[in-house]
Amino acid sequence: MDTSVLLLQLEALKFRLDLLEKENAVLKERLSKYEPPKTSRNSSVAPSKDEHRPKPNQSLCKSSGKKPGGQLGHKGKTLEMTSTPDHIIELHPSHCYKCGSSLEAIPGKEVSSGQVLDIPPIKAVFIEYRSYSKSCSCGCQNKGAFPEAVTTPVSYGPNIESLVGYFHARQSSLRQNERGF
Repeated sequence: MDTSVLLLQLEALKFRLDLLEKENAVLKERLSKYEPPKTSRNSSVAPSKDEHRPKPNQSLCKSSGKKPGGQLGHKGKTLEMTSTPDHIIELHPSHCYKCGSSLEAIPGKEVSSGQVLDIPPIKAVFIEYRSYSKSCSCGCQNKGAFPEAVTTPVSYGPNIESLVGYFHARQSSLRQNERGF
C-alpha cells in the first residue's frame, strides 16, 4: 500500500476515535445521574468522607446557663452507712511507716471507717436425682420417673435457664441503646 493511503486511514481512525471518546463521556455523564454516589456503605470510601452523613445528635434541652455538675446550696445524696454491718474487719497498722518499729503491743484508736455494699457470690447447687427400680408382685418392673428438667445425665435447671435468658435479653437491649436505637 501507498504511504499516503495509510496516512489518510490513520487520520480517519483518529477522527473516529475522537468522536467515540466524546460520545463515551456524554454517556458516562448521563449514566452517573442514575447511579447512587459512592459512600462508605457501598464502596471503600471512609465514613468521614460521606457527603450526606448524619449530624451528631444534639440535645433538645435548653441551656440553663449554669455550669455542669453540682450547684451551690444543693444537698448531695450518697449511700447511707448501716449501724449493723454483717462483717467488721479491723485495720491495725503492724509497724511504723516512718521508722519501722513494731506497733503490735500499742492499743489503737479508731479514726475512720468505710463500708462496702456487695452481694454474696453465687454458688451453683447440684441436685442429683436417683431413679430406683422396683418389682411388683405381678412381675412388672417400675422405674422412678425423672423430672422434666432432667433430660441428660447433667443438665441446666430452670433457674439457670431463666437467668441466662434474662441476661441475653438485657445485654441485647443495652447494645441497642448504645447504638441509639
